Amino acid sequence: MSRSAFATFVLLLQGAPLFAGEPLTLADAVRLALGHSAEVAVAVASEGEQRAALRAARDLSRPEAVIGTTPGWASGLPPGQLPSVAGLALRQSLYDPDRRAGALEEEARWATARGGVTKAREQAAHRVAVLYVRCLTGEKVAAAARLRETMLGQAARHAEALAAEGRLTELDVDRAGLAEARARQARLAAESDSDLDGLELRRLLGLPGSEPLVLAEEPLDPPKAPDIPDLDRALASDPELLALGEASRSLTGVLKVREHLVAPTVAAEARYDRVYRTSDYQSYYQAFRPDQWSVGLSITIPLFSAGRMEAAEARARAAVDRVGAERRARVLEIELAVHRAEEAVGLAAARRSLEYRAMGVAREEARVARALSEEGKLGIIEADSRDAALADAEEAAARAESALLLARLDLLALRGDLAAALVAT
Repeated sequence: MSRSAFATFVLLLQGAPLFAGEPLTLADAVRLALGHSAEVAVAVASEGEQRAALRAARDLSRPEAVIGTTPGWASGLPPGQLPSVAGLALRQSLYDPDRRAGALEEEARWATARGGVTKAREQAAHRVAVLYVRCLTGEKVAAAARLRETMLGQAARHAEALAAEGRLTELDVDRAGLAEARARQARLAAESDSDLDGLELRRLLGLPGSEPLVLAEEPLDPPKAPDIPDLDRALASDPELLALGEASRSLTGVLKVREHLVAPTVAAEARYDRVYRTSDYQSYYQAFRPDQWSVGLSITIPLFSAGRMEAAEARARAAVDRVGAERRARVLEIELAVHRAEEAVGLAAARRSLEYRAMGVAREEARVARALSEEGKLGIIEADSRDAALADAEEAAARAESALLLARLDLLALRGDLAAALVAT
């Protein structure tokens, strides 16, 4: 799914209801976040404002009909008007360079606003997906921290008992107590991080801070990627780059209009007046006819504009140059971001593999140590230490899993495939 289909994806999600008591899926979380995102609301309102401005600019070149009345005068009628009970005028601008350039400028602004809507939605979806992953893995990290604190607490109690029997020194007891205190501090930090992530996720979803948050345990694996390099995919789907391309085409049209030295303004008007005779009618008109019809064409060619035409051309040229520079800067930014994301995914995958391997080793060591302790071949404190090491390995594996998922999210967002991954999920 390309980024151009992101709005369709949002509409599909908007039809998916939430069922009370069921775990919150990632797709539901994104739907709620998009509905409560202030940034998305601002971007949508800005796009609507620019769309209305573009429509108004285009309407200036369409036919215009007005009705009016001129019941009399005090010191003379305006030029070209008759003393009429009612009048109808139909005007049509055939060519107006200022109106044409203004409409193209509004097209450029509208393109930028549309890109801003897509970008705001994708950023909101990416943000809530990141928090979703952090909340899922944060609970695993907190559980591992609680297990480590329990194991080191047992080791501290055993050390105190052995010290009372004279088998350990006070230094050993203090060392065990310090390890327990550090584990308690780590557990509090992990629980605090998990609680803060949950609170932020609730705020993004528009849920009360006390609302229970049960997340569905679901993988976020990227869909089968097409045979397109990540960089090419990112460049082809980036909403900001696409918007800059559309804006560049519109502004180039503005420059072509402004470059013409001779730019006439052509307009046509047809008019009907229902005239009535006044006391001093003869002072202004020679003959009286109650029905007056007229059709006219005007052509205006500017000869001297006091530098306004040159300034308008310079402004249009500068706008084209600005958008071109912004496009080049955005391309460089995307290239660097894609390379970093690809490197992050590779490193995170390697780290996850090692941490899961280390967790397997730690689990086996803990099993062997517990068996030896039951046979009396290994001290109980050493067995507790192996269990604490297993908790450390589980926490490291959970953090590595989180890092890999977050790296995949970043790469999916850059490629424009985040919506497809959410739908697949």
